[in-house]
Amino acid sequence: MFLVLSACSSDGGSSDSGSTTVDVVITDPDKAAAFLDIFSDPVTQATEDERWEYALVTSAVLAENLSFRLVSGPSGMTISPDGLVQWTPTDEHGDTVNVTIEATYSDENGSVSRSQTFVLPVKHINDAPVIVSEASTSVLAGEIYTYAVQVEDPDDANNGTDLTYVVTTPYVSAIEGLSISNTGVIQWQAPSAKRSKLHTANCGLLLQS
Repeated sequence: MFLVLSACSSDGGSSDSGSTTVDVVITDPDKAAAFLDIFSDPVTQATEDERWEYALVTSAVLAENLSFRLVSGPSGMTISPDGLVQWTPTDEHGDTVNVTIEATYSDENGSVSRSQTFVLPVKHINDAPVIVSEASTSVLAGEIYTYAVQVEDPDDANNGTDLTYVVTTPYVSAIEGLSISNTGVIQWQAPSAKRSKLHTANCGLLLQS
């Protein structure tokens, strides 16, 4: 834009005037790096084993001048070139995670960065326990059958209280004397050879956490 400035003077009898032209450059605020700001706020909670997403919104309209960086965050968290943050929490993560994200705007006027830091709560779920051992399928007549159930559970310990072991029906009544401890040790007194030459027992196990 051209701006014409004029000046006049008068001594009562004559007057003088002059003018000059100034080239004024008007800068689009969106193209000025100093105007960058982050307007969006993250979703306030993530849930274990579910994808959490957060799309950053900034004051810049020209997306091609923007870049994003994940300064710090939990393992597995990513940020795309257009500012979409994604993450799936697992058992290894705590109840909260700290996240810092940075947006940078660069153009002919320079570059400027704005960062956003927040604490993201994580809602954990109770994963089902998994039996990873295999039971022995035979025992000598007259001896005690013992099977210690081995379990993997990321949320609970096999301490006698966190996990519950139940021998499922109808096997409880069908196998006389069978018992299971609160830590998953099954014991059963096998019949003697005098009582039976061949004895078969079926057992089912229910595990809860």
